[in-house]
Amino acid sequence: MTTPPGLAVDFLAWSHPLFIDGEFADALDGKTFETIDPGTGKVLSTVAEASERDVDRAVAAARRATEGPWSVMSPSERGRIVHRIGDLIAEHAEELAELESLDTGKPAGAALTVEIPLAADMFWYMAGAARRIKRSGWGREKGDAVLEQYLETKSVVVAL
Repeated sequence: MTTPPGLAVDFLAWSHPLFIDGEFADALDGKTFETIDPGTGKVLSTVAEASERDVDRAVAAARRATEGPWSVMSPSERGRIVHRIGDLIAEHAEELAELESLDTGKPAGAALTVEIPLAADMFWYMAGAARRIKRSGWGREKGDAVLEQYLETKSVVVAL
């Protein structure tokens, strides 16, 4: 494939800033990098390159978020939001598969049948886990032992 179809063209047409604290923002030092289509060697788009200061800014924003509205939401409300992300991934599976194909060189069909469904499924799975956060724990007896699981939020995770 040499030309992305549909909405992928629109998405690739603009440069991609960072998304920190609910807003799009350029990297503090203004650095960017080009993402290349490995199948053609052509530039797909320009993306903001986060520095350590940008990551620190994102982590601080994430920590504030865990102390803000998210912290007072019920686990069920948090679970519904996380589940909706999985739904949106599934709803936009074809477009996401095209973008994944362009970015990695992987056949779009493989992305559509493997990566994209797994990404949606991970959010659906975590939506259920969100309901168990901050519980004191649960257990069940198995023979002479009691198995217990305790889930609680610990910190912010930065993923690339």
